[in-house]
Amino acid sequence: MLHEKVMCAAAPEKVTEELLPEGGRRIVLSADFAEIENADGSCWCGNQADFLLPTDRTETAADIEESFDDWWEYAVGYDPTAPVPSLEDRVNDLESALLALLEV
Repeated sequence: MLHEKVMCAAAPEKVTEELLPEGGRRIVLSADFAEIENADGSCWCGNQADFLLPTDRTETAADIEESFDDWWEYAVGYDPTAPVPSLEDRVNDLESALLALLEV
């Protein structure tokens, strides 16, 4: 999910992760941050996108930073309210795709 014109007291890390109590991780990606001056001093302004990384994913913050552009695209399109397909639905989709490839 994209958050534009985010203001921070200090320059954020490009990739940060927050461990969640239920076991997953919240990943926050930061891009295009620049220091700006205002009446109260200075702050950093830029864009952030975040998403939840399921517990079965093993990517580290360093892995995500290596392919930052791909993860940014994923995070911008991430919708936390979208239903997650069940394992049965995922298996059925996979079987259908394989049968289509085999033209059965």
